[in-house]
Amino acid sequence: DLVLNNSALSEEDAELEEGTSDAERASAAFCNVWLDAIGLAVTGRLLERIMRIQQLSPKGCEHLNADLNYYINVFSALGVAGHPHPLVSHLATLATLSDDELKDHIMARDRSNVAASALRSMEARLALLRGVS
Repeated sequence: DLVLNNSALSEEDAELEEGTSDAERASAAFCNVWLDAIGLAVTGRLLERIMRIQQLSPKGCEHLNADLNYYINVFSALGVAGHPHPLVSHLATLATLSDDELKDHIMARDRSNVAASALRSMEARLALLRGVS
């Protein structure tokens, strides 16, 4: 289902939504489909590039956190349902954890299903980039 919602709209713009034509709704739906596709592609590429980083210093973690939070703000402003992807904010949070907190977090991760194992692998990669073993 497409959501014709944009949290960045003003109250005046929201009131206009009631009087929109079918063509305008179809146009908005089309835009939401494209924004969703672009959001998924950009997020996937961003996460891939993060996993290819060779090393992250404490300053690099601060920078990564700031960049990811900026990205989150931009996609939140677009108001497209499902964006930003939760993995982006998860990585931003992980970048702020101390070495011991990150280790504890990874060790406590449930590994009973494929999704949890994949998430743990991503967390372990981030720990490796930071030199946490």
